[in-house]
Amino acid sequence: VEQAIGHGLIGGRVFYSDSTHLKASANKNGYDIHQVAQKPVHYLEELNSAIDADRLAHGKKPLSHQDDDEEPPTKEIKISPVDPDAGYMVRDGKPTGFFYLDHRTVDGVHSLITDTHVTPANV
Repeated sequence: VEQAIGHGLIGGRVFYSDSTHLKASANKNGYDIHQVAQKPVHYLEELNSAIDADRLAHGKKPLSHQDDDEEPPTKEIKISPVDPDAGYMVRDGKPTGFFYLDHRTVDGVHSLITDTHVTPANV
């Protein structure tokens, strides 16, 4: 990407992002059920750390964080024993089963891929 920018092949003004689902090599009828917490604990910890660092940099005292002692709500998800990184996708108008989502960003001038990111389809 850096070389393409250096040669003027990526304008950097207009980008398009989209995603598509990719079928995983896993049987949609073979899965284990797992209970997972629905509260984004790690994200909230990162966010609170960033807020504290910013407040400290601006000479402000850190905010008091209320610790939530309640157990976060859980939900059941399907995990493939063959491909545990895939996500079980259930969406209207789409096939059901284990898939990945391939997210791509493309430069609008020369249609070169500038970024790609793969996630489980249930994220």
